[in-house]
Amino acid sequence: MGRLSKHGIPYVGILVSSAFLLVGVILNYLVPAKVFIYITSVATVGALYIWGIILVAEMKFRQSLSPEELARVTYRTPLWPYASWAALAFLAFVLVLMAFDSGTRIALYVGPVWFILVIASYYIFGMHRRNQEGSEALQFTPANARR
Repeated sequence: MGRLSKHGIPYVGILVSSAFLLVGVILNYLVPAKVFIYITSVATVGALYIWGIILVAEMKFRQSLSPEELARVTYRTPLWPYASWAALAFLAFVLVLMAFDSGTRIALYVGPVWFILVIASYYIFGMHRRNQEGSEALQFTPANARR
């Protein structure tokens, strides 16, 4: 959990959220005709990244299973692995389409910078150490995936 004030208010989260709202207000003042496209395209890059990670994780997980373990998996992904590869190709296609549009192209520049900032803050603020303390509860292996 994040830090709370003595009154139980997550003040850091409120400050960070307020800072992003301020960025939105400034963008609305500077580029009012394009701010919606900018913000939604950056959110789209984030969603594409998340879905890409989900697809790759599923593919790696299923590849790590023995044939016996794979036979015991209760959910069968239709057309696996072809559907996963097709979905990854579609995500890449959306990124290519975004590159051709001047309004959405900015997200391809802002997105990687945003990811770097998020990863850097994860290490700068020591979040990785907090996650390691409770890591025994987070261990995920093919053997415990069926629990």
